[in-house]
Amino acid sequence: MDNKAKQELKSHSLNLWHKFWIPKGSLWGENESRLDYLNGERFNTLNSYYKKDGRSPDQRSGWGGREGAGRPGKAGKKAGKAGKKAGKKAGKKAGKKAGKKAGKKAGKKAGKKAGKKAGKKAGKKAGKKAGKKAGKKAGKERRESRPLALRGSKDAGASAPPPRHVIPVFLKDNPYITDGYRAYLPSRLCLKSLFILSNETVNIWSHLLGFLLFFTLGIYDLTAVLPSAGASREDFVICSVCLFCFQVCMLCSVGYHLFCCHRSEKTSRRWMALDYAGISIGILGCYVSGVFYAFYCNNYWRQVYLITVLAMILAVFFAQIHPSYLTQQWHRLRSIIFCSVSGYGIIPTIHWVWLNGGVGASIVQEFAPRVVVMYFIAAVAFLFYISKVPERYFPGQLNYLGSSHQVWHILAVVMLYWWHQSMVYIMQYRHSKPCPEYITDL
Repeated sequence: MDNKAKQELKSHSLNLWHKFWIPKGSLWGENESRLDYLNGERFNTLNSYYKKDGRSPDQRSGWGGREGAGRPGKAGKKAGKAGKKAGKKAGKKAGKKAGKKAGKKAGKKAGKKAGKKAGKKAGKKAGKKAGKKAGKKAGKERRESRPLALRGSKDAGASAPPPRHVIPVFLKDNPYITDGYRAYLPSRLCLKSLFILSNETVNIWSHLLGFLLFFTLGIYDLTAVLPSAGASREDFVICSVCLFCFQVCMLCSVGYHLFCCHRSEKTSRRWMALDYAGISIGILGCYVSGVFYAFYCNNYWRQVYLITVLAMILAVFFAQIHPSYLTQQWHRLRSIIFCSVSGYGIIPTIHWVWLNGGVGASIVQEFAPRVVVMYFIAAVAFLFYISKVPERYFPGQLNYLGSSHQVWHILAVVMLYWWHQSMVYIMQYRHSKPCPEYITDL
């Protein structure tokens, strides 16, 4: 192998070594010839070989890429530096913008959450403060509207119940009663007012004592009076029904006059409806016992009148369902209804007198005066009720004692007691004397 062939082989070997083992950008500068070192020797023969081959060192070693591009020069470096700077600037700007947007979003979210929490806390605090203030004010108004006996020690030196202009409209049914009202009371204080002086005290206690009276009479009649008279099972039933109706009438009246001052007008109206229902039940008790013993010897007419009376009382109950029944506009109509139901008793009374042979009959002379007295007491009580006498002539002076409604209550108890005694009397008469021997179709 000649020297020329050896040099070419060595050049080719160095070229392969340079291509696979020397990293880009090392050993030489931009304008220098490529220097290759191996075992301490310097080879300059590659330059001549590259010139003959027709390719540059960069093309042979792959510095220009697969397509043979040359190494970057100053312009490339400058462009790269400018690109790097532009990229850095663009990245910084984009990062700043993205960071600002993310920060704004996070800040808005955190602010919203903090604002909601703070608003909730502030609202709760303000609501509590306002509620406390409103409750204190309402409590003061309610305390001032109560009668003096129901107030606390702080009000011990205060003047009596509130003036009439602050009393609820539904309690102002009597313009001549100007003082002694209870108003806006809860149920507990309504019950407590049973033991204080007001313009309802006599109304409440008159019928509460009336209930105790009829309850005691019921026990006495069932254990002593009826057994001693040889009463039948029917007598026990009639006596029990009569006294039970009287007791219900008394309790309904007590309930209304005790709770009419309730702070809820709806509750007061319900008790008023119950009071009217109690009056109807009391009238029913009078009719049941009166018709039973008046027609004791005539079963047909006894059933006719009992059914008729029951139908009338049921009609009154259904009338109470009407929305306007308890209004002031229906006050006159309510009075007419109860007067009609009570006055109906005159019809069976006249029929009873005629069936028994007229006014001269012994049973008529025994029992008719009692019926007349009962109707007289009822008529006087009703006149007091509708005329509002005597307070009409003494306005503001009979607030606690002596008003027309109190007289009405007392007369109602007297009337029912009189009727009870009359029933006991005629019951004993029926068992002591047999029915007369007559038959009539009337």
